[in-house]
Amino acid sequence: MWRGQGWDIITHGGFLTYFHHDASGAVTFVTPWSGEKIWGIVKVKEKYSPDNRADLFEEFDDILDESSTPSEERFVMGTVLLEEGDML
Repeated sequence: MWRGQGWDIITHGGFLTYFHHDASGAVTFVTPWSGEKIWGIVKVKEKYSPDNRADLFEEFDDILDESSTPSEERFVMGTVLLEEGDML
């Protein structure tokens, strides 16, 4: 992981990143240098969480499908607003 210690994502306003898992979960953090970032977080509850990544991403696709029924029983979803100088 020593090679992955210093990189930046630079984007323009309105940029959207789809579901992903950063750096295999190894110490990922975000600090906006300017502007704001709305960070969406989705956690599939353990009872419904698949054993492999492919099935987990299918579960995420179902959560985002506008025709599926929202289910607070299956997952928790929230947002975090990061402003310049904040860290997540």
